[in-house]
Amino acid sequence: MRKHFCRISILYDTHFIDYNLEGKNVIHAGAYVGETALYYAKKGAYVYAFEPQLDCYNMAMQNLRLNHELSSRIVLKNWAIGEDGEIEFPQTKCNGGISAYDNYKEKVKVRSVSISTILDEFNIANPDILDLDIKGAEFQVINDKAIQKFQTVRIEYLTVINGKRIGDLNYLIEKLEAYGFTKIRIYKHNELPLNISVNGTILASK
Repeated sequence: MRKHFCRISILYDTHFIDYNLEGKNVIHAGAYVGETALYYAKKGAYVYAFEPQLDCYNMAMQNLRLNHELSSRIVLKNWAIGEDGEIEFPQTKCNGGISAYDNYKEKVKVRSVSISTILDEFNIANPDILDLDIKGAEFQVINDKAIQKFQTVRIEYLTVINGKRIGDLNYLIEKLEAYGFTKIRIYKHNELPLNISVNGTILASK
C-alpha cells in the first residue's frame, strides 16, 4: 500500500503586538525581505523599516512593489541601526542570519543611524512600537535613551555570535526597566535548540 505524506505548515505569529495597529508608528530594524513591515502595515501601522544587507533590501523593495496597497504606509531604507555614522556590513546574498559581527571578506559600507536620529529625520514625535532584529547590535542600540519614548519594544536578541559572547540578556532587561517598561516577557520565537539566555525575544510594554 502506498503511503501518503503531507507537509504541515505552522504559522508562528512572532511579531504580534495587537490585533489593531491603526495609526501606530512602528520603527522596524532588520527588515529582511519586507515581510514584517507588510505585516505591520496590514494591521494599520505606519512603518519605518531598515535593512543593511543590500540584496535583502532589494528583495524587500520588490515585495513592497508587489503589495502597492500597503507600501504607501511603509518607508524602507538601506541603513543599519546602531550609532550614527557608517559601518561595514557583509556583502552577501540575502540571508536573514547575517550580522555585522560575522567575519566575511567582502563588506560594504552602509549608513548607520541611531533611534534618536530616525525620530528626528522622519519627524516622529510619538513613536509607538520599536521592533529590533539586528543580530547583536541590540546591545548598542539599547543605550539610546530615545527608546523610552516608545510604548512597546520587541527585541529578538542574540548574546553569542560565532562563539563570542557579545552581551547579556539581563542588561537588556535592566535598561528597559530603567526606561519605564513595567511589563516584560521573554520567550522563544523559533525552533533553534538554544538556551533562552542565548537567543529569544523580549516583549516590553508600559
